[in-house]
Amino acid sequence: MAAIDCPRCGKPVMDYARFLREAEPQKVLPCGGCGALLARSRLVWLLLVVMSVGLAALFTVVAASGLLELVTPRWLALLLGGAVLGGWVLVTNYLGYRLVGWKPARER
Repeated sequence: MAAIDCPRCGKPVMDYARFLREAEPQKVLPCGGCGALLARSRLVWLLLVVMSVGLAALFTVVAASGLLELVTPRWLALLLGGAVLGGWVLVTNYLGYRLVGWKPARER
């Protein structure tokens, strides 16, 4: 996918395992192909805002609908909420990997 390719060499910047371990919105990382220093596109912030609003909306709808009252053991409701939160974080991370590109880091 072109969005994750290096703007200098055209090769993939990194695989997902490395991305999961190292990539952060403001961190500068070297390209795995050519070694050029790269930063994330500013679109990463838009993705984080959109996904955060979506998660807040999901939890608001669930809380307002009374679905949590149907889960009688409270620990089970917390476990399900934690699983949804963890899954949402992983989906957000993967979308960032697949959709948000890289740009050359400014020399300091």
